[in-house]
Amino acid sequence: MAAITLSGLTKVFATGVRAVDGLDLEIDDGEFVVLVGPSGCGKTTALRMVAGLELITSGTVSFGGRVVNDVSPRHRDVAMVFQNYALYPHLSVYQNIGFALEQRRLARAEIDKRVSEAARILDLSLLLDRKPKQLSGGQRQRIAIARALIKNAPIILLDEPTAALDSESEQNVQEAFAELRKGRTTLVIAHRLSTIMHADNILVMEGGLVVESGRHEELLRKGGRYASFYRLQLREQEAPPSESDSVVRFPSSVIRP
Repeated sequence: MAAITLSGLTKVFATGVRAVDGLDLEIDDGEFVVLVGPSGCGKTTALRMVAGLELITSGTVSFGGRVVNDVSPRHRDVAMVFQNYALYPHLSVYQNIGFALEQRRLARAEIDKRVSEAARILDLSLLLDRKPKQLSGGQRQRIAIARALIKNAPIILLDEPTAALDSESEQNVQEAFAELRKGRTTLVIAHRLSTIMHADNILVMEGGLVVESGRHEELLRKGGRYASFYRLQLREQEAPPSESDSVVRFPSSVIRP
């Protein structure tokens, strides 16, 4: 079971900033959920607490009914992709992708098979011998996504996974996401509509809490915060609507004091 339950999840930093404020959330097994909201609304902090990368002030994180507050990130059986890539600079692309499998001491043939398949899906096959410093930001992000793909974890956590990608690379990644999400619970922070609009549930965060939720079309019909931000983004873009609706930006002015 890979359902995620957040109960009264709270994070208060040493500065007194309350980044997440008693967040209650249920994500069903196999559900694809996207977090959106303005900068500083708490979405990244919440995701990091789910991953085990941020200490929890109060409340609980549960996977399949099991509280994991005291479980290390390594043993939470989640695959994570964050904006900073977290690649090993001294390892090749092949070694970076297959690192977790090496640690699990899988057979070389199995590692070769999984790395080759992930590289094929994400168009990395010709880069396997290179080092991260020889690659573009988009290529590095695809390596990070490939690592998540081959880990085969029941829970996937992603923070702006397509932020550094051009349109062609993003299409490749979206196709990989469709495969990656099958049978897995996926929680993503995203602003690109190519990711957002396919979610089972979109959660709009503000002031450390979820203030609106629903599917893309449903939230547009409601005419609330999500719809306002969506319309604002379209007005601010000079490009035609077909190009301008790729990103939804949430103005920071909506954050509560």
